[in-house]
Formats: sequence, structure tokens, C-alpha cells
Amino acid sequence: LSADGRITYMSHNGRCAMDIDDLGQVLGKRWAEVWPPESGHLINGAVAAAQAGKMAHFVADCPTGRQRMARWDVTVIGITNGQGRLDEIMAVSRETVEPCRPLSIT
Repeated sequence: LSADGRITYMSHNGRCAMDIDDLGQVLGKRWAEVWPPESGHLINGAVAAAQAGKMAHFVADCPTGRQRMARWDVTVIGITNGQGRLDEIMAVSRETVEPCRPLSIT
């Protein structure tokens, strides 16, 4: 993600897991836009935590690109440049069957 939370890249494995056939469908969108509205507080909170130099974690439901409902275990962290300023945000998601969990910040 960009430092302001827009999708700039998704790995091949991520695209496969999320059923994203055309990366152009999501590039440039705010990450929160690809999640259900009820998850907006989780996504925006995780982005804000990464912007503040913290790591965020949550488990929530989000449909894939083919509208298959899936549950995701998500970890979000900021990546800084050589001057210590936030350069981008990395979000790592894996499909899970664990129960949903609220946002935790460390």
C-alpha cells in the first residue's frame, strides 16, 4: 500500500488467494474500498497504526474478487525509507477459519 493506504501492488499469490484476475481492478483504490463498509474502522485503524509506526492485526470477513466470502487474518506494518519516514505500508493477509478478532495494535 502507499503511505496513504492505496493499493499499489499485490503479489501473485495474493491475487490468487483473493481471486483477483485483473490487478487493474484494484490498483490505486483505497484499501478500505475493497473491504465491506462494516470493516472500514478496522482497515482505517490499521493504516493509521502503520502510519504511526506501529503494527496492527485483525481477523475479518471480506469477499474475494469473485464474491466468494472468506475470512482473513491480516497483519499491517509501515515500511520506512533510509531517512526513517514512512515510505509504504505492507499488509499481509492469509485466509483462515479463526473467529473474527478486533483490531489490536502493538
